[in-house]
Amino acid sequence: MLPFLIVTPIVSTMRVLMEHGEANPNNLYHSGTYYRTGFVMRWLYLFELGDCHVVHHLYPAIPYYRCKDAANRLHPFLMRNGVVERSLWQLMFGWFVQNQPHRYLWKLEPTIVVESQRVKGANG
Repeated sequence: MLPFLIVTPIVSTMRVLMEHGEANPNNLYHSGTYYRTGFVMRWLYLFELGDCHVVHHLYPAIPYYRCKDAANRLHPFLMRNGVVERSLWQLMFGWFVQNQPHRYLWKLEPTIVVESQRVKGANG
């Protein structure tokens, strides 16, 4: 019982962060946290995180096994329409260290910019 009481709150907190930690309430397309999920995270959280979660908000009828393809196809569109892509580490740092608010557009520089060019922010 003790492992359940310790692990469940941690997993639940991480899920909240990864689904809706950062979102822009003024942008329909940025309705959830957006970051590229890998194989392990997709299966661990049943395809409900990051890029797949935003796809789920926009197109709820897409089945989980088509989510990766839909996320890849929608990526350029989302970037052009103001969605901010973060790394998982940026999300955790913003949430746990900087105490960024839930479901709000954070005041952090994005790691990813339009056209999927991976670059650091202007200050670093």
